[in-house]
Amino acid sequence: AMMCFVGLEDFTNQIEVIVFPRLFDKTNGMLMPDMPIVVSGRLHISEDRANIVAESIKMLNAPSEVRIKIGKQQETDVVFARLKAIFESFSGSAVVFLHLIDTKRILKTEKKYWIDPSTDALGKIEDLLGKGTVQVL
Repeated sequence: AMMCFVGLEDFTNQIEVIVFPRLFDKTNGMLMPDMPIVVSGRLHISEDRANIVAESIKMLNAPSEVRIKIGKQQETDVVFARLKAIFESFSGSAVVFLHLIDTKRILKTEKKYWIDPSTDALGKIEDLLGKGTVQVL
């Protein structure tokens, strides 16, 4: 599994951010040069330097759409109830679309189910539905 060291800088200074494999897998190409991101995590200060161990990473200009692929075998009341709970706990402004793969239907969710597509939120959705089921646009 890959981990990553990122140089994060603003107009005043620079700090190294350590991104462990589990979070790195979920960042979906957000870690690009000059990409504005928001990092939250734990600050470590030693005598000669400081760094941040990242706990979540999201794009600064939050994406406007989250698309979630749902296979026929996942179209159950239990799965939809768990998705609703995830959506409610990560409430935000990104519109959530559900792609029902087998019936080729795309459902736009109600505003109360729109989310903040943080790495935590995307990770919980992928834990439920599988890797690669979530796309952020």
